Amino acid sequence: MNIRFNCADCGKEYKVPAKFAGKKVKCKKCGAKIRVPDGDADESAPKTSSKKVKSPSSSARTEKKVASTKVSKKTTKTSAKVLKKSSGGTEIIEIPDLEAEKKVYEAKKKEDKKMNRGTGRLVYFQDGKAVKSYRLDAETRIVGRSAGCQVSIDDASVSDEHIKIEVRLGKFIATDLKSSNGLVVNHKKVRRSALVNGDIIQLGRAVLRIDCG
Repeated sequence: MNIRFNCADCGKEYKVPAKFAGKKVKCKKCGAKIRVPDGDADESAPKTSSKKVKSPSSSARTEKKVASTKVSKKTTKTSAKVLKKSSGGTEIIEIPDLEAEKKVYEAKKKEDKKMNRGTGRLVYFQDGKAVKSYRLDAETRIVGRSAGCQVSIDDASVSDEHIKIEVRLGKFIATDLKSSNGLVVNHKKVRRSALVNGDIIQLGRAVLRIDCG
């Protein structure tokens, strides 16, 4: 006489001699410990469903993948979260990461003209579109929200005097003027940086590209 039973975890069917009744055996498929049922079960005992149960680890991986996708989509948004306001009235924000949208701010081939050393321009973007450009030369430029700045940007996240851009040995140098949101060049926050053609500058929400020789 044999006892027929199924693994409760994976559904694999087993048939063992009656002498194993009440003993514990290990499932050869999933490794689970199974207690052989007591009784006079024989080969005519009804078979239980062998439908495979989805393992928790598989479900966990699926949920993790979905969560990862949601995070990835969230980081591509350029809208900045306002954290608070500084004493000067500047909105302190969470600087958006533009790495995924880098191509939006790159110069088009038709615009990529060779400039003389020490000359250039700042291209100002709004909603991913170039809306204004500011000429750069040997004269030092102050960039900020104040109307008195040589490069005035009307955005609440830009400090009154945010950065200065000057020319040293034919190279443009950007320096943070202790602004509320700091200076970000090519997605990295810096206090001072030498600028090269095509660099992306973030001043709070304001995004600019430098085209220079």
